[in-house]
Amino acid sequence: MDDVDTRGGWAPRFDGRILTSFENKAHQAGRLIFDLTYRKA
Repeated sequence: MDDVDTRGGWAPRFDGRILTSFENKAHQAGRLIFDLTYRKA
């Protein structure tokens, strides 16, 4: 999926990452899915 984060704070989906069944259902329902990135402080 090529959804774009226009607000910032979400991680880009990395190449090769498998779409989960949960994400697939969300996309079919018209929801957007974004990944998170965490950085240890």
